[in-house]
Amino acid sequence: MSTISEWKYEGGTMKKSMKKYLTLFVAGCTLASALTMSACAEQCEDYSANLGEVFTFACSSSADITVKSPSGEKIDVFMRSFVPLTEGEYRYIVRENGTTCKGRLFVADEKAPEIVTSFAFRYVAVGEAAKLPTVTVSDYNGGAVTTDLSVKKGEETITLSGNSFTPTEEGDYLLVIAAEDAAGNRSEKTVIFNAVNDLPKLSSVTAFDHEYGVNQVSRRHGFAPSYTSEVKYGNENGSLKMEFTADTQYEGWFFLRDVLIRDISESHGLYFYVYNESGTEKKLYVNRSHEAVLQPNAWTEIRITDYTAFLGNSYFAAIKENFSLEDVNGLLISVIDTEKNLEMQNYYFSNIYIVQ
Repeated sequence: MSTISEWKYEGGTMKKSMKKYLTLFVAGCTLASALTMSACAEQCEDYSANLGEVFTFACSSSADITVKSPSGEKIDVFMRSFVPLTEGEYRYIVRENGTTCKGRLFVADEKAPEIVTSFAFRYVAVGEAAKLPTVTVSDYNGGAVTTDLSVKKGEETITLSGNSFTPTEEGDYLLVIAAEDAAGNRSEKTVIFNAVNDLPKLSSVTAFDHEYGVNQVSRRHGFAPSYTSEVKYGNENGSLKMEFTADTQYEGWFFLRDVLIRDISESHGLYFYVYNESGTEKKLYVNRSHEAVLQPNAWTEIRITDYTAFLGNSYFAAIKENFSLEDVNGLLISVIDTEKNLEMQNYYFSNIYIVQ
């Protein structure tokens, strides 16, 4: 089993810990080995695999498999699988149903380090320190990883103060994280800080008035999400456009994840606005509990202050008691066409805000 080097930013420094990690890589002796197991031993081929990842022969469980490392050492194979821990050319022999074949397995480190951040987008206030996310960089074979980060606004590089920076004007500030392993595999990830003077926006749990907001829609049915700046509520920059596309269903739904503010235990609820572009009323539900009527060709305010309506209601998502840090999992929003017109309809969603 290979190891991961896990790095975290804490107090402006990098701290390293180790953990185990295993990724499954499946390959077959033939392209159709799952259907023609009996022919597996007659049609062995050459394959490639990634260093430190599990390689599984897709032959039947009765096959006898011998694998030798680049140095000629015999490798233990368990349940048709093994983990190549050195680069180079491996040799294997498969014996099955009275037939024997030989093949080669070429192993190389071609997988870039994985970068994970505690968040990918934040609204931050102009003139106040913006704290960087927790960053974890993982390399599958446990080798040395070089990590670099920088904050930019356009072409300008912003000076960091420990693990934070202070935006001086409105707009997007990009935290760019780059990681490179010993084999030269490189990966990058960008975290967006949107600096604003609009205090209500700082209390939002979605980024629908920003292009990033589309990424908060994880699962959906009957809806095609996109960002638009043509229809927007109040002084927001844009909205999340949800186009109803179903041709045989009367309900569209989408699930939101990655709320921007996790600890909202002192709040008294949530509110947002929806523009119904159709000419008829529609029913909207939040987590299958809260019901509202969307007025035609108008913005409708959706205000949720009844916590008990969400308790134990976990259809894809649940907001539990007091909107606590641990209990905010997401929101399921659905719209039903009660008249069953099956017409193309557009709905526009403002940011979702907490009630202070």
